[in-house]
Amino acid sequence: MKPGEIYDSKRNNFISKTKRLFEFLISEFDFEGPNHTFYKQPNGTITMDKFIYGGKNRSIIISNAYH
Repeated sequence: MKPGEIYDSKRNNFISKTKRLFEFLISEFDFEGPNHTFYKQPNGTITMDKFIYGGKNRSIIISNAYH
């Protein structure tokens, strides 16, 4: 695998596990979301995924970056 393919595999794994493992925030605690954002540096050396679950008085941010 090329480095880009490895990062994509890790990234997709993070996305699917985050959605699955934090589903309880929506079903049990009435959080909204997740709002997913993705950032990639122009040269491609750093990519970042961020999930934001919003509640009435708080929000939970789960993020992961690859270098």
